Amino acid sequence: MVNVEYQELPAVFDARTAHAQGLHIAPPQIFSLGDVEKVWPDCDLIVEGSTSSGAQEHVYLETQTALATPLENNGLKLFSATQSPGLVQRACARILNCPMHRIEVDVLRLGGGFGGKEEQATLWAALVALAAFKLKKPVK
Repeated sequence: MVNVEYQELPAVFDARTAHAQGLHIAPPQIFSLGDVEKVWPDCDLIVEGSTSSGAQEHVYLETQTALATPLENNGLKLFSATQSPGLVQRACARILNCPMHRIEVDVLRLGGGFGGKEEQATLWAALVALAAFKLKKPVK
């Protein structure tokens, strides 16, 4: 019952190309401090040019660890080095095909918040959860 009219557009994968075409997700913002034109004459040396660098991702040195201990009634207690205990709980419950209330996730003190403990910790928790669930013994 719906007629859709559309025009297929070429995909744009480069930020500079997108900017040149005005394809911004949000309006551009310029952050500046001071009056460059005012201090320009006082400079001893002026270097002009341009440079660019590709996307950067920091490489955190955080280790990943998890400990799973079976509990009564087919429950599981997980110690996970995660910033997302709810995600760990949901993923492990789904993998073990059990209700979420049977998975208890505890997080001991974590250092820093550099991103490596957000979703990436879930895999390690899921691996030990599955092994502990099947073996009926603690797994780290």
